[in-house]
Amino acid sequence: MTTGTRPRKAATARSWIERAAPSVVGGWLAARLALIVSFVLAEALAPHVTLPYGRAKLDEGLMAWDGQYYRAIAELGYAHADPDAVRFFPAYPLLGRWLSALMGHRTDIALLLIANLAALGAGFAVWRLVRDLGLPERTAGRAAVLMAIFPAASALGFAYAEPLFLLLFCIGAAAIVRGQPGRAVLPFVALGLLRPTGVLVAAPAFIAAVGAARSWKAGRVDAVGRVISWCSAVAAPLVGLGAYLLWLEETTGDGSAPLEWQRKFRNGFREPITRLFSAIGDIATGDFRQAYNIALALVLIVGTVLAVRRIAWAWIGYAAVGLAVALAANNIDSLGRYGLMLVPAWAVGYAETFRRRDVWAAICGLSTLGFVWYTTLVWLGQVVP
Repeated sequence: MTTGTRPRKAATARSWIERAAPSVVGGWLAARLALIVSFVLAEALAPHVTLPYGRAKLDEGLMAWDGQYYRAIAELGYAHADPDAVRFFPAYPLLGRWLSALMGHRTDIALLLIANLAALGAGFAVWRLVRDLGLPERTAGRAAVLMAIFPAASALGFAYAEPLFLLLFCIGAAAIVRGQPGRAVLPFVALGLLRPTGVLVAAPAFIAAVGAARSWKAGRVDAVGRVISWCSAVAAPLVGLGAYLLWLEETTGDGSAPLEWQRKFRNGFREPITRLFSAIGDIATGDFRQAYNIALALVLIVGTVLAVRRIAWAWIGYAAVGLAVALAANNIDSLGRYGLMLVPAWAVGYAETFRRRDVWAAICGLSTLGFVWYTTLVWLGQVVP
């Protein structure tokens, strides 16, 4: 029986990957083409605009912004990087260090290879997750494309941890959706080692666990094992975060340093709803410093609202909590990148609502234009990705 089952599983895997490939690979390639166009445009504009960082971001290319921190951590370790490097979690630079040993110690190439391959894998994982949520293949393909060409999705081509985060999140989330929480534990632990917001994944895992518990029959033989599996999935991202903080405490004597640096970077706490409206008010009075962040926040909020009743509440809750955390600060730079991580809700909302082909083509066109312009500003140093 086992011998016959394995070929069937392999054939099934090949089947869905082949069906997903046109949308996923197409979106991934379109995003890389948009990156090239953005860089060419930034180079053309550079002599004619103000460059807050000079040519630094252009010269750094795909290693710009956070990529410089990840490279320093991979090459030198936290002890010899800038003090605030501790707010960049260790899993991604550690993988970059290991892979660079096979590439002549070119850490930059290793980090970019990991990020871009993970971005491609994340596209397939999002497609699979949306299908596991019971939605049609068209919606799955459109969600994968929209994730790839979202205006802030340049982070999926730069040397950032976000592509790996998305890949592992979708793998773990799919296991949760299929009622296999034990298979989500390792991916979710890794999320806690990738980004500080990895702990937010505990929220949808908990909501899904409560929903699963309601369906259990009294006296079920495997009840104890199910409880342990669900509790492990909920706790997993907290374990990853705790492991990093404990390691820092042991090696530097300051395990709270990443949280302190994040607090400084975010410039204090703000209630998210009033923060959103105050930023909109600033724009209305001519202060456009947060215009891009607020525009992306509104796009994400609308997409999440559109997803209500289309997918399970666990994933609506994940998006809502994530957006609230992103907005709950005086400094809301990088909000689009943080929101990008909150799939599948916002992407499904747009993919399911705008089904007409011409309307969807217009949405993709606008998103791609937004990607090009936003990324151009990133390389010019005028917005923080």
